[in-house]
Amino acid sequence: MAIQEIERRDRLGSAERVSGQNRSGLAARNPAPLRDLTVRQFTQNFTQGIVSCVTSNRPGKPDWDRLFRAAESHDGHFTTREAADAGYSPALLCKYMVNGRVARVRRGVYRVVHFPTADHEALAVLWLWSEQAGVFSHLTALSLHGLTDALPVQTHLTLPCAWQRRRLRVPDRVVLHHADVPPGERTWFGSVPVTNARRTLADCARADVAPDLLRQGTQQALRRGLVTAREISEVERALAPFGGLEG
Repeated sequence: MAIQEIERRDRLGSAERVSGQNRSGLAARNPAPLRDLTVRQFTQNFTQGIVSCVTSNRPGKPDWDRLFRAAESHDGHFTTREAADAGYSPALLCKYMVNGRVARVRRGVYRVVHFPTADHEALAVLWLWSEQAGVFSHLTALSLHGLTDALPVQTHLTLPCAWQRRRLRVPDRVVLHHADVPPGERTWFGSVPVTNARRTLADCARADVAPDLLRQGTQQALRRGLVTAREISEVERALAPFGGLEG
C-alpha cells in the first residue's frame, strides 16, 4: 500500500507539473492584458471602420454656392444630378420649390427663381435635357449665327449616334438629328454648344433646306469671313439645280 500510495502521489505530481507548464506556456504566449488589449483594439478598429464607411457614403451638406455656380453656367438652370453633387436631395429640392427659391422647368431640370432671364434660356433647358450631349444645328444654328432672317419654328438638336437606340420623349417642336460632331466643328453661343458656320451650312445642304435660305446663309457667311469658298462644296452641289450660289 505504501508503495502504491507513493506511485499515486508521483503520478499526481507529474500531472500537476505538466499542467502547470502548460498553463505557464499559455499565459506566456497569451498574457491576459495583451489579450484584452487586442480585443479592445479590434473592436475600436471595427467600429471606426463602420463609422468611416457610413460617413463616406453620407451626402455632404447642402452647398448653395456650388449649386448656384452650376446654375450660372446654364442661364440659371441645373439638373437633379448637379443638385445632388451640391448636397441637395430630391426632398430638399421640393422644400426649396415650396419656399420659392427654385422652380421645376421639366423633368430633371430646375431653375433658380431669382436668376436674371436670358434671351435663349430655352436652349439651355433643352441642352440639359440632352444630358449636355447635344449640339444645336441646322436651321437653329443658322439663326444663332445670324445667317438667316427667318425665325425657325422648330429647334434642331444633333445628338451622338449612340443615342439612336434610346427611346426618348422628345420635347415639343424639337427635331432630333444623330451625328457625332467633333470639337473642331462646334462653337459656343452663350451657354450652349452650336455647330460652327461651315458645319451648319453643310448640314443644311444635306437636309434639303429651302434653296433661298441656304443661299442667303452661305452668302452672308462668305461675306463675313465665317467660311471660305473651298469649304462650301456641299452647298454648291445642293444649289446647282436651283441656279447655283448666285441664284
